[in-house]
Amino acid sequence: MIIWMVWVISRSNLRDQLGQPRTKERNEALKKVITEGSAVFESWVSITYTREAYVSWIGFEAEDYLPNYEGAFLGIRGTDDILPLYKPEWMEILPSKRKAYHVLGDADHIFNVLEPDKSQGDIVVKLTVDWFIDTLK
Repeated sequence: MIIWMVWVISRSNLRDQLGQPRTKERNEALKKVITEGSAVFESWVSITYTREAYVSWIGFEAEDYLPNYEGAFLGIRGTDDILPLYKPEWMEILPSKRKAYHVLGDADHIFNVLEPDKSQGDIVVKLTVDWFIDTLK
């Protein structure tokens, strides 16, 4: 399993299902998701969030399933991600010894790949390839 971006959906009422701080604007957009079936969130791209997607996260806690996952695991995060950077609690929960976690400084949610002078995409690919080589030995 490889997780490049999202660790945890926050359980706090201060954040929504996308892990974003609750603001009046976000609350209105989430109400639109529920009442009208979808809404567009503006970020580095326009993201259409549907009622089905929103509802699918309610009550889902990945941590409930991780203790049973015995496969290899790689996590890569950026410090400037739009989602909050949590301590990698998943790494402590996962029973496998084949796991790795990396935090890339100054990297956003997509590792700055849209900004060639700041892109860390090559680093993500190298970390991933190296992990596969080590894991598949």
